[in-house]
Amino acid sequence: PRTIQKPVRELIRISKAPGKEEMQMEKDPESMSRQELEKLIGQVQKKMQKAAAELDFESAALLRDQMLELRKYMG
Repeated sequence: PRTIQKPVRELIRISKAPGKEEMQMEKDPESMSRQELEKLIGQVQKKMQKAAAELDFESAALLRDQMLELRKYMG
């Protein structure tokens, strides 16, 4: 028997579920009110926690970065 060796990129491509995309925002974050931003941040945070619970850490990290970017607009 021999060990199967595959490139890392191929494993990442296989493990990623098709159709997962970043959140699409209807409005530009700069033009959102504070309440809209808080609601959007809450939604992103829930998705981030769900991704982490599903061990999809790559998606969770992207969502975390998006959440931090949205918090900058609340400044």
